[in-house]
Amino acid sequence: MLRTSLARAAGARAGVTGLLRRGASPAGVAGSLPSLTRLSPSPCSFTAPTCCAASSLANPSSGAPADVVVAPPSTTPNHRSLLALDENTIVPFVQPNAYVAPSASVIGSVVINDQSAVMTGAVVRGDLAFLRIGAFTIIGDNCVLSAEGPGGGEGGSADRLSASDAVATGLSMEPALFVGDYVDVAPNCVLNGCTLEGENAIGANTVIGPGAVIGRQALVEPGSVVAAGTVVPGGEAWGGVPAVKLRDLDGDEKEAFVKNSMDNVKMTARYASEFLPVGTVYWEAERVSA
Repeated sequence: MLRTSLARAAGARAGVTGLLRRGASPAGVAGSLPSLTRLSPSPCSFTAPTCCAASSLANPSSGAPADVVVAPPSTTPNHRSLLALDENTIVPFVQPNAYVAPSASVIGSVVINDQSAVMTGAVVRGDLAFLRIGAFTIIGDNCVLSAEGPGGGEGGSADRLSASDAVATGLSMEPALFVGDYVDVAPNCVLNGCTLEGENAIGANTVIGPGAVIGRQALVEPGSVVAAGTVVPGGEAWGGVPAVKLRDLDGDEKEAFVKNSMDNVKMTARYASEFLPVGTVYWEAERVSA
């Protein structure tokens, strides 16, 4: 199986994200980059795109044309999921059991708590102010979370702090953007300097402006715009452009927030279990397992 091959190739790794989040190469990878490989001739006449060449290499009988030359992957990641700022003094803090997708970006003064997830293509920008994401929360694909500091977005030291300082002080500093526990932020949302108190569902393509507050056990319908400074009381459903109250939520709907969040946790755990090491170890492992 692929997992067994990976374990043999990469050796023991600490945590599900391990070395990939630190941008380090696994031991033994240095100097092991395979040379360019020319595929053997095949009677099949179809033209395969070069982007599929790696999988063709793993299985030379797949019928790729003889002239395709395959360059193996880089020994270093092409994208940094976690980005420090100010000579690495402001570093995101992500709990070891949280998940940040390889193509996501978590930048600067950000804390992400237990079993939360930042999914594919999402950007969490703590470059101007301190951002905090609670536990059992999912930030969907291609979301953008950001905030400006209280000094007008200049990003001064009063607006940001290192993640280690935030943890050491018990997160006593008020975040400029706060997403509470058990929150489901659907794909393509934009959250700017707002507060989600917890047990919320934010529909896809929603925009929430600075200073807006989404109360506990409240939801926002997809495609809505919550204007700056708007307060959505707990237990209500809002929607529209601009968002207005639509109705009160019933008891079953309120109880569903936690259940849905736990389902999301199980889903993201499956993604985390497939987290591959950096370098060329995964490439070699997949060739062996093919």
